[in-house]
Formats: sequence, structure tokens, C-alpha cells
Amino acid sequence: MTKDKHEPVVMEIQRQKSRYQVSRRRTMQLLTQFCLCVLCSCLLAAILFVASLTGIAQQASNKHEPLHGALELSVSEALTSISILQGLLSAAITITLTRAFMMIQWGLVARPSGVLYLDQLLLSPSTFDLGAIRLVLGDGTTMFARIWGSFR
Repeated sequence: MTKDKHEPVVMEIQRQKSRYQVSRRRTMQLLTQFCLCVLCSCLLAAILFVASLTGIAQQASNKHEPLHGALELSVSEALTSISILQGLLSAAITITLTRAFMMIQWGLVARPSGVLYLDQLLLSPSTFDLGAIRLVLGDGTTMFARIWGSFR
């Protein structure tokens, strides 16, 4: 009898714990996304700074004036720096956008009136053609998804 008395309390504690874990996981995902956005912004600022230094160095070089202080940067060094920073920025933006679209996609699937799983599977580029044909001809998908799936 004591076990039955405490069972609802235990169930509620477990439910609250799972909500906390989901909330914490979601917070970590958003924090990671924010850090990636900040990284992209810093890389873009570094690219713009090096590019502006290159312009100043180019003007001084055309006038045959010496470069002073932080502006002692040759054009080849500046272009190398910009190229490296551009590659890093491209990778960071790709990761950021991929994560953002993934969060949007699963957010749409997870909500109660969201996209059906089979509809998502039909519209996914990773589904093979035979699987897409089977989903188009089957009963588990909506008419809208069948139409779009048939265009693949």
C-alpha cells in the first residue's frame, strides 16, 4: 500500500526530470548556435579588417610611401590571410546554417500539428528513388507531399 501511495510522486519527479533534461539539451543547442554565430561575426570582422589594411597598404605602395606600424603587411600576406579567414568563415557559416535548418526541420516535425514523418521522408533528398515511388503510391503520406515527391 505504501508503494501505491508514493508512485504518483515518483512519476511526477521523473516527468519533471525528463522535462529538465530536454530543456537543458535545448539550451545547450541554442548556446552552441549562438557561439557559432558569434564566431562567424568575428571571422567576418577579421576579414574586413585585413581587407581594409590591404587597401591602405596598396595606396601607400602606389605613392611609394613607407608603411608604418601595423600596416606593414604585404599584399601577398594580406591575400593569404583573407583566403584562410574566408575558408574558416565559409566552414563556420555552413555549420551554422546546417544546424539552424536542422533545428527548424525537427521543430516542425515535433509540434502536434507538424509535418508527418512519412511526408518528411518523401521530401528528403536522402530517400532513394524506389522508396520515394513507394511513398508516392502508398497511403501514409498527404496529397501535398505526394505531388512534391512525384516531381523528384
